[in-house]
Amino acid sequence: MVFKRIGKDTVRCILTEQDMVENGLEIEDFFKDKDKVHDFLENIVEQAREEVGYEMKSGMLAMQVMPLPNKGLAITFSENADNSFNSVLEQIKEITGDAIISSEEPDDDVKPDKKLKKFDGRLYRFINMKDVEDFCISIPEEKVNKSILYKNQEDGRYYMIIRKGNLSKKSYDSLCFQAMEYAKLVSDNPAVLVNWQEHHEPMIKKNAIGIIRKIV
Repeated sequence: MVFKRIGKDTVRCILTEQDMVENGLEIEDFFKDKDKVHDFLENIVEQAREEVGYEMKSGMLAMQVMPLPNKGLAITFSENADNSFNSVLEQIKEITGDAIISSEEPDDDVKPDKKLKKFDGRLYRFINMKDVEDFCISIPEEKVNKSILYKNQEDGRYYMIIRKGNLSKKSYDSLCFQAMEYAKLVSDNPAVLVNWQEHHEPMIKKNAIGIIRKIV
């Protein structure tokens, strides 16, 4: 586990898949075994105190959990008396559902084949356009990459497909990690991405990140 302060009262903990294994946890545990997860989160907060000197004042924490590449997790927490442990579990459960979509076999009508390789990428969901803009301007110009922006009329959310293109794996993973500051990962399954593109009309078909950077 790696702990990092990102504000006076905010700490982020990065867990790798190996960290999860060593703690006897799977993502599914976050909504199947509340007691187990509660103890784990308490341990995370205690380790934050030892690693970066984090001290709780109110005894109430707001937590945000985001999936990372290679089955890791990023847990960000800060004091917020308005949040509760159950709301954290609900958020993790939602994220887990997204992760399962990514790892399941696709529906029969979108079975993968060799052609799907050109559709590699990751699909992210943004709550509003402001989050999309903030994400785009946070990306260094040299990391601007192949991206398509959609607005889903059903839920009113914005979706972006980000592809690796000619970026190195390290740069691409860094870009995707940055995206999770502003959005949720929906899927990295090529079949799911193909199905999405077949059923949604894009707002910006090419270089969405670069275009938005120029206009905001």
